[in-house]
Amino acid sequence: MTTCRIFVSDMRFFARHGLLATETQAAQLFSVDIEVLLTGPGAAESGNLGDTVDYRTIWEAARTVMMGAHETLLERLAYRIAAALWQAPAQTVRVQVRKLTPPLGGPAADVGAEVLLE
Repeated sequence: MTTCRIFVSDMRFFARHGLLATETQAAQLFSVDIEVLLTGPGAAESGNLGDTVDYRTIWEAARTVMMGAHETLLERLAYRIAAALWQAPAQTVRVQVRKLTPPLGGPAADVGAEVLLE
């Protein structure tokens, strides 16, 4: 059986998501990684775009959610993106959303949440 891993990494968005009032007033930098797994012959064997998930579809799902309605939790953002992509031919969708400037009161490269739909 063939398994294909389609991914788009480190998509960057300035958006207003978070629990704190300051996070909703000023846009922050977020990074999104998405991985879609497809099993079966699919595009790897057919060479047909209709048998896979187009990178542009992945980008648009991330953009729509990240630039859309405010969410307080990164988990919810990741779930909404994954749910938008979890359809045939995708069997598994993994979405990681990271806040690159987290309001922690001390140094940290990022914070994030990951959702896996199978």
